[in-house]
Amino acid sequence: MKTLFLHIGSPKTGTSAIQVFCAQNYRILKKMGIIYPGEKKDFFVDAIQGKISSGNGVFIARYFREPNNKKYQEAYREFCKQLKSKKRYTLLYSSEAFWNLKRKHFEQIYNLCDSHNCKIQIVLYLRSQKEMLLSSYAQAIKAKSLTVDIDNYYHNFTHVLNYEKKLQILSKVFKKKNLHILKYTTHSLVKDFLQALGINKEYKKFRIVSQKFNPTPNINELEFLRNINAEQKNDRSFSDRLLYLKTESDETVNLTLPKDLEVEMDSVFAATNKFIAKEYGVVIGESRDMSLGNNVEKHANMSPFDEIAAKMIYSLHEDVTQQRKEIGRLEKKYMYTNIILAILSILLFFMIFNEFFYA
Repeated sequence: MKTLFLHIGSPKTGTSAIQVFCAQNYRILKKMGIIYPGEKKDFFVDAIQGKISSGNGVFIARYFREPNNKKYQEAYREFCKQLKSKKRYTLLYSSEAFWNLKRKHFEQIYNLCDSHNCKIQIVLYLRSQKEMLLSSYAQAIKAKSLTVDIDNYYHNFTHVLNYEKKLQILSKVFKKKNLHILKYTTHSLVKDFLQALGINKEYKKFRIVSQKFNPTPNINELEFLRNINAEQKNDRSFSDRLLYLKTESDETVNLTLPKDLEVEMDSVFAATNKFIAKEYGVVIGESRDMSLGNNVEKHANMSPFDEIAAKMIYSLHEDVTQQRKEIGRLEKKYMYTNIILAILSILLFFMIFNEFFYA
């Protein structure tokens, strides 16, 4: 019987790092009987180069929500072709897009695999809800869509942190014995993943590159970007430049929650975390380094001076951007002018040459 491993996230648990690892080591995995499809796709090439991608399962997951999309249909057909293959190997697909599917979509995936006599295994990482909130909050600001503070963000994000409901759906559809629930830890992320795939030895054969994915700004940078978000509209060049600098930095960022919000979350998710510990042996209640670093509460709002400074700096950034565009336009104009002058010079040369030659 063929086996399908679906790595479905959850969000902010090192998914990008795992996808880069799978792409960079797909030949070694293949020798071990595990196929990570998509080696000729753009996302695969990006992942091999260490860039963030959406994984080889993103279009398949999206197909179940948008079955009329031609791009997703093509990915789904390729997926079915892999399931139908008589070759006995293990398939591996990864994407956080699976995490967002509803129960009916998971049932469709299960029925599809069952119809092809394919066993399905789910790999899912979980982390403390407090860590998840902080990381998602930072991500939302980086994505240039968030302008509210963390308290307002939390109350619109609570449903995502309810892991128990998601686990109950997965266990009912795929059976509890087929769920590999792992605690997110950066130091053993890949090793835990390989063990879930049944690879308990031969770690040294794999290429594991240490690099930053989705770097997290510190609290001052977050608050600055949050104010910039209201100014820069659809232009991400300013925030992208700052985040690029973060990838080149060795700085370790530890964010903490306002104390009252931390206490509230401990109370709200106590029952959920107790359930996860009892049913799956994964303890996620305590967060890493929650007592270290800068406290969000102390910087909940920038001062009026900081807001003005943010606007002024971004205004200067816009001016510099416009000047660069103007310089680029003038450089092109200068280049075209030189080309025209060169052509005219050549024509003039031939005219003079012909005049003397036939004289």
